[in-house]
Amino acid sequence: MKHFLPALAIIGACFALPVATRAAELEPGQFVRSSDGTVYWFAENERRYVFPDGATLQSWLGGTPGMLNDASDVDLEQYPVGGPMTMRPGSRLVRFASDPTVYVVTRGAVLRAATPELASAFYGSEWLLNVETLSVALFSNYRVGAPLVYTSDFDRSAELAAASMPERDLELRRANGLLPSSTAPLKADVKTTVDPIVVHPPEQPTIVSFRVTVSKPNTDIANLRTDIFRENGPWIKACRGIDLCVQDIDYQLITKDIEDRFYAIVSNDRGETLPRAYSPLITVRPIRQTLAAQ
Repeated sequence: MKHFLPALAIIGACFALPVATRAAELEPGQFVRSSDGTVYWFAENERRYVFPDGATLQSWLGGTPGMLNDASDVDLEQYPVGGPMTMRPGSRLVRFASDPTVYVVTRGAVLRAATPELASAFYGSEWLLNVETLSVALFSNYRVGAPLVYTSDFDRSAELAAASMPERDLELRRANGLLPSSTAPLKADVKTTVDPIVVHPPEQPTIVSFRVTVSKPNTDIANLRTDIFRENGPWIKACRGIDLCVQDIDYQLITKDIEDRFYAIVSNDRGETLPRAYSPLITVRPIRQTLAAQ
């Protein structure tokens, strides 16, 4: 499936929370924010877990943005990315784009389908207002459990209480196999390429492809994950268990030159990450329309 991103759309805008008033001394158990606005949970295992969107971040932060700590990119680069964060259990109902199924989120990022009647029992008559629609790209971060049958199958208060902070839920996700469980040496060759820029008239979209190829890994390719980011921007997508990860970028209706760059981080199923692999700096230029003098 191709996921297109408008040139000027910044998913990180979801993180437009009040600026923290202090710089973080990086200590486990903190929400930390990089200079580009990406927010991480800095966990006890000294890995940073990225919030893929504003909804996931808000499910944990709620109305307390003062819990955010700004951190320098230099400090953050010392610690590998451990994976993505998921919605806080019990916080919101979720569904995924193009799929009408509504789920409750339980501990360990386990999704359980809920009928409208059960959703109403848990979240009230206006339960639809508590449904968060997530990108299909995030579905693989969760595990689907058995559908709910009775109201006794889900205790929202207990879920919230058991996941007041992310650490315990990360432990359960590692136990579920959704996150790496330990660290180990990782070696692989990572190559990034960008398809030649195709320039169209302003009324047509310009599409480029960022490709990440992983070769000669010292582990089964099924154990690898590739995360793609926009430089000075947000996390974009993840690919699991494949040696080629492709992200198509759609620059819609561009009217001026745009410079862009992407990078990838490859990690294994035990938590170790390779250094960032950057794309070349790319420039997208609209065709200049000229007026005929004659």
